[in-house]
Amino acid sequence: MKKTLSVLVVTGLALAAIAFGFTRELTLTVNGKPCSPKPIEQGGEIFVPLAALKAAGAEIAQNGDRVTVRFIPVPGATQVDAVEGGLDEWLTNGVWRLKVSNPRREGSIYRLDVEIRNATKVALSLAVTTGVQLPELFSTDGGKMESLPKSDTAWGQIASPEIPPGASVQRTLEFKLKPGQTPAKLLVRFELRPTQETLMKKKGVAFASKAINFRVFLQ
Repeated sequence: MKKTLSVLVVTGLALAAIAFGFTRELTLTVNGKPCSPKPIEQGGEIFVPLAALKAAGAEIAQNGDRVTVRFIPVPGATQVDAVEGGLDEWLTNGVWRLKVSNPRREGSIYRLDVEIRNATKVALSLAVTTGVQLPELFSTDGGKMESLPKSDTAWGQIASPEIPPGASVQRTLEFKLKPGQTPAKLLVRFELRPTQETLMKKKGVAFASKAINFRVFLQ
């Protein structure tokens, strides 16, 4: 469903006046990439430039002093709350830490290395305790790329066994690369069913927020 948000146009002079006197400098990342101009913080609120919203995929339209912003879901892309980041960056949901690195094309196969670390003080299984699903790789056109059997086996070696506190497991994932496809993002989802909720409660662990999934941008 399309959502419409109307915002007030602020002139460059007004922005300068608002920014004057600020002591904390903020940086902005959109889809894993640095973006400018920088956001502004005022009265406990953070204001993001329209250029950043456009870079995030929003449609921007201006009519006089009124600006309309529309976010339209990309076909084929799974819309889920997720902790987001880029390559070689450690992400955490409060229970697990994830890092994706070394993406490479080898003929018709796309490979990348994934490392998972237990961020808690108790031994946990990615699949049994927290309901992790098979990673999903999406191309720039929003299409889902095919995971190869070797990749599914490697992920099972990460997800099934219990991982001790602070320990990590690293494996290489493989996906079929079709002509013209460009990998864009890797999505790692968690499905919490009653069994997982009960196990997590017994273990005394909990996700830091509702953004329990991981989304890693590869571009």
